[in-house]
Amino acid sequence: MIYLDNAATTNKKPKSVYKAVEKSLKKLSANAGRGAYDLSLSAAKKIYETREAIASFLNFPSPEQVVFTLNATHALNMAIKGMIREKCHVLLSDIEHNSVIRPIHRLKETNGIDFSFFNSSADDLDKEIESCIRTDTKAIISTLASNVTGKEIPLEVLSKIAQKRNLKLIVDASQYIGHKPIDLKKTPCSALCAPAHKALFGIMGLGFAVFSSEEEISTMVEGGSGNFSK
Repeated sequence: MIYLDNAATTNKKPKSVYKAVEKSLKKLSANAGRGAYDLSLSAAKKIYETREAIASFLNFPSPEQVVFTLNATHALNMAIKGMIREKCHVLLSDIEHNSVIRPIHRLKETNGIDFSFFNSSADDLDKEIESCIRTDTKAIISTLASNVTGKEIPLEVLSKIAQKRNLKLIVDASQYIGHKPIDLKKTPCSALCAPAHKALFGIMGLGFAVFSSEEEISTMVEGGSGNFSK
């Protein structure tokens, strides 16, 4: 079989991935952070080491702010719905995936937010994005590469404008991460979301969001953390 759908999910994984999954199932199947016995502590240690690996890969200083999710859609929903809580304007690229478009439409219905799109093919992208920012704009949400055409949007441009205008920047790195380097120290963003199962060669059912600040994020799902409300 010739497999041509690696942009959706990489089919052939490195042998190290298969070995790591098998080892995890055999030797790390315990509730991490929920017990003081050796197996639970070993699982918690491995999870934190994975946070450290992701942070190092992205040149990000705080492994504690790497949050694991089910996939990129879950991560984007967490970032978008958790960080955009007020009635405001949000600027999107014109090549966004449904994992951004649908949460934004939901926020329009529930929170009354407004949104518009910038032209990612503009000759002067900086000028194009600047011209689309309004007085009530609070966030820019953008992919770094289209899942349909492969068109790229430079994180350098997005990060520079977001910092200059004091805007939140939520980035979908699904089709970019693993192909080209990302340096979150040089090009920071409020949240970077990605799956494991594309160019990172991980398994399906895994993803993450990297949050650049320690601001409290509104929760989508509650439970599993004890008896307190927070």
